[in-house]
Amino acid sequence: MRKSLRIADIPDDALPSIDDLNGDLRIMAGLVGVRQALVIAEAFDGTPIRCYGIKKLKGRWRNSAIRQMADNGVSVIRLARMYDLCDRQIKNILGTVDEETDGRQLRLF
Repeated sequence: MRKSLRIADIPDDALPSIDDLNGDLRIMAGLVGVRQALVIAEAFDGTPIRCYGIKKLKGRWRNSAIRQMADNGVSVIRLARMYDLCDRQIKNILGTVDEETDGRQLRLF
């Protein structure tokens, strides 16, 4: 049985340069390196892939960090400044109620 050649078997000096790559593969190689980009391309074997944005993941990480810092005694105001959010948004993330408006605002529905 014949073994197929894999990117992992190719020596570094035989790899193409970034300039020899086309399209998205060139962009990927600029981010992760030529070998890693080719390994990814080899794994998907021509299948189109879509990389979704990571905004939700970053938001979850930020919220988790905010909760942890609040648990360690960092104030809402300081957290708001650190993460460029308003204090109300920090309170929403922490699940706390703002006593100033609690009960005074009418429900819409």
